[in-house]
Amino acid sequence: MRKFPGIVVIAVLLTGAILIAAEDKDPKADALALIDKARAEVVAGDGQEAIDYLQKAIAAIQKTMEGGFVAFLPKPGEGWTAKEPESSSGNWGAGANAVQFTTVERTYIRDADKLKMHVQITNAPQIVQAQGQALAMLKNPQMRAMLTQDPNTTVEFVDEDGWVGMWRAEKGSSLELIAVQGSVLVTMRARSEDLAMAKQFWQAFDRKGLAAAATRKKKE
Repeated sequence: MRKFPGIVVIAVLLTGAILIAAEDKDPKADALALIDKARAEVVAGDGQEAIDYLQKAIAAIQKTMEGGFVAFLPKPGEGWTAKEPESSSGNWGAGANAVQFTTVERTYIRDADKLKMHVQITNAPQIVQAQGQALAMLKNPQMRAMLTQDPNTTVEFVDEDGWVGMWRAEKGSSLELIAVQGSVLVTMRARSEDLAMAKQFWQAFDRKGLAAAATRKKKE
């Protein structure tokens, strides 16, 4: 399946990221405790220990963001079952250039034929920025006209509730959605050309709530 022009493949950008296991029962409490320990080490003059505690605190804070994003994943509709959500968070890069990210994904399976729909939410800054720049080109009428010329491809554009994106379905093959709003990116993909079916998942999102939550987390 051909990819969108200028769109960066998420899996490539996430290569080398440090994934943090989701085992803490209360990540918010863990984060606060680790921050207190880091402060004590700063007062004691041990900067390296303080840094270690702060890095662990960041990981715990990211856990709270994972839980928030999971709540916005669509509930499985009638005739569908869903696997447990998968979540990850971590850092890409190091030092002053380090980028923290949170990604959640869920696979939905249609009971009748085992068709799978994969839905992902991420707030990885470099990914969201790159995809946002690519999707901004969709505002150009000439770009839209070019993308809709292929008779074997169905293209529809997303422009609602502050989201900008594009559906693309290849005849007899597969479909994909990519949509961005502020600091959050949503992708969907399935081995099907049935856009009407796929749009049911998009409509199941609380799109305004998801964008608001991402913005709030960014401010915090």
